Amino acid sequence: MKKTGFALTVVCMLVVAVSVGIAALLAQASPPPSGESHSTQEPSVRPGEMEANENVDHAGAVQDGRLPGYEDAEINTDRNAFFYLLNSEVVFDRPSAAGNVMIENTTGNVYDLEASFTLEEGGAEIYHSARLKPGQHVASDRLDVLLEKGVYDVLAIISVYDPDTGDLVETYSENVTVTVNNKLF
Repeated sequence: MKKTGFALTVVCMLVVAVSVGIAALLAQASPPPSGESHSTQEPSVRPGEMEANENVDHAGAVQDGRLPGYEDAEINTDRNAFFYLLNSEVVFDRPSAAGNVMIENTTGNVYDLEASFTLEEGGAEIYHSARLKPGQHVASDRLDVLLEKGVYDVLAIISVYDPDTGDLVETYSENVTVTVNNKLF
């Protein structure tokens, strides 16, 4: 085969490969069938239908110190108060990937903290952090279950525990939005 024929064959193979790749991407991003609306509203998820996220290690996500970027934030100097930081817009690039949960048990607190996320629709718990001592944080962590791509309204429950007795001292709740994307890269 001449050099021109070989070059033409390579170019044709590249065109076919690129076309197949584009077709695959378009198939993933295709609009819903007619009659259905496409929105980023909360998908319907039933607790019994959620698949567990494999090999989640919440204890491994705990780090000592302040959350990055919050090193100069106020610390607790009142033993009768409890300070914490919590991200209100958590994003996961993929259902199985770690997201920016950003939870901190602020330095100066006397109690431990655990955070859990529960779907407002259906009430299923989708995340439960490891216990954080004062001066510890979780910058990113994975959900306990695999959620479909979408935006979810979540109730975050902050549970405060006495480190000596393990007794629950107080709970706080916050509204949080959890966004699950399905990015390939």
